[in-house]
Amino acid sequence: MVESPKTTARHLNKVAGTFFSQNGFGYSPKALTSSLDLGWKNILVERHLAPPGERLESAHEYHLIELACGRSLSRGEQRYSRGSFRPYTKEPDTISLYADGVRPAVRPFTSTELIVFALDSRFVSEVATEAGLSISRGHQRIGFRDTTLSKLVRIIEEEITVCEAASPLFVDHLTYALTLRLLSHDVNTRGTLIRDRSVPHRSLDRVFELMRSSLCAELDLKILAEASGFSRNHFLRIFYAATKCTPHRFLIQMRIDKAQSMMRDKSLSLLDIAVSCGFNSNAHLSRAFRQILGITPREYRRSL
Repeated sequence: MVESPKTTARHLNKVAGTFFSQNGFGYSPKALTSSLDLGWKNILVERHLAPPGERLESAHEYHLIELACGRSLSRGEQRYSRGSFRPYTKEPDTISLYADGVRPAVRPFTSTELIVFALDSRFVSEVATEAGLSISRGHQRIGFRDTTLSKLVRIIEEEITVCEAASPLFVDHLTYALTLRLLSHDVNTRGTLIRDRSVPHRSLDRVFELMRSSLCAELDLKILAEASGFSRNHFLRIFYAATKCTPHRFLIQMRIDKAQSMMRDKSLSLLDIAVSCGFNSNAHLSRAFRQILGITPREYRRSL
């Protein structure tokens, strides 16, 4: 049974919210930004201004990624396995990774602005299995740079402020890409990735039909991959090989195609068309229209 986005969000809020409050991220009454109320699956994203002060060691059941997004260097001490504290520094745009397990006690000396990601450990395990990778319990890295991972973190966090336009499939795709990148920072491998095959058109036909019949539904990568009969990782490869675009882009194109057809009926308002095609609002439809066709819906309708 597939969990609803709200159920997953409540689960992550329970475990991640407790961690944030106990470790200093919750010292301010409210996160600067939070994805909690957006119903995103498998991920909780928040921006916090973490003040100085000791954070106790904590055990958690999810994977944590922190991006230092402020402009100044942060300093502090972290407890290591033998119990002693050692100094650390975090430069702007560096990442700290704490895999499923224990996060050691820390003593920050300076305030640090962080984008904090909590990833559902079950989702990470599913992705790792599909990709033939694994991540060690307790694996951690402090203050490293990864341009790709940083960009993914920032793009996903930006979607919080434009939630009207944030497609669940788009966020799910980014979360999947971020998880694969996360797994790349652990060297344990249990096998090889599936080799590319000729594009299985019958499998993709099932995906296209599902998209066509569910334009207003909240589809995600897992649902689409299951329709194809392949893992998410292999599904993304064969989908791009066949369409030269991502599933999210293809779904938006299908919605636009339907909107263009409906616009021939002058009795329908643009808002009615937007809702019927899976867009949240007239403005959401207009943005997608300009991205795909380079003109607004009103301009297109006048051209008819």
